[in-house]
Amino acid sequence: MSKLALLGGAPIIDQPLQLYRSVGDAERKQIEEVMDSGSLSGFFGDWHRGFNGGAKVQEFEAAWCKYFNVRHAVSVNSNTSGLYAAMGAVGVSPGDEVIVPPLSMSATAMAPLIYGGIPVFADLDERTYNLSVETVKAAMTPKTKAILAVNLMGQAAPLAELRKLADEKGVYLVED
Repeated sequence: MSKLALLGGAPIIDQPLQLYRSVGDAERKQIEEVMDSGSLSGFFGDWHRGFNGGAKVQEFEAAWCKYFNVRHAVSVNSNTSGLYAAMGAVGVSPGDEVIVPPLSMSATAMAPLIYGGIPVFADLDERTYNLSVETVKAAMTPKTKAILAVNLMGQAAPLAELRKLADEKGVYLVED
């Protein structure tokens, strides 16, 4: 077994990786339209036409609904806000338990707390660092309202299995 390149061994990749451009001309055009408008989101904090965001935000939400064949889509400024909104959408209230992973950003555990819910930590699968279906099942009680699954370390959480468990137990599954 050879040494790691980090420790003086021969590198497997001996030339710099090519730059991947994730933003192309179509995205640049959309960005320029928003920037030229002078309003990044069009959101205003009072009940009027701009409360639901500007034209681009509403256009994006409509496209999302069409693509995923859903009735509603809500844009948020961050995934933390998205998690807070998701906990509100599933109706977390004081005393409800939400199963969460112990390894994640603090927002994962905070999301149920802002509604008076209780984050309940279930252990991780040691290979993927995602929730283990077995430990989620063991952590569930009659007070469990939801499972908040987070995809970590480039690995997808076992969503199909968690969906099956959530359906069997009559709880919500929220994916972060």
